[in-house]
Amino acid sequence: MFEELQQQLVALLVAGLPGEAIYGAVPQDAAVPRIVVGEVEADNADTDSSLGKLTRTRVRIIRKAGDMAGSVEMADRVLDLLHHTEALTLTTGDVVTVYCDGPVSDPPGDEGKTRETEVSVFVLVDDITSGTA
Repeated sequence: MFEELQQQLVALLVAGLPGEAIYGAVPQDAAVPRIVVGEVEADNADTDSSLGKLTRTRVRIIRKAGDMAGSVEMADRVLDLLHHTEALTLTTGDVVTVYCDGPVSDPPGDEGKTRETEVSVFVLVDDITSGTA
């Protein structure tokens, strides 16, 4: 389920942000700017009647250190594409809701060459097929 969710988030961003370099796994020496959809983390969200997970995925926008405006603009575009999206369907459960938090920008890193801005994407999944969570 987690790999499928990450792949769907990458696909949504690729479709909605044409021309941007978007990765689930970053190739060595990938150019800047780029967007990286991190691994999916999950907490238990079981109820009395079904199994569930609340997942969190960090979407990192990596741009040149001096491009703060571009970082914030791209984070806003990511938020627009993913917040409350209904385009996610999983084979192992029902997506109940998708919401985003952020953006959060870190000070320039990588010896002052790049800046990371992060958007957290939360997905509540219900009725997870037994044995696949």
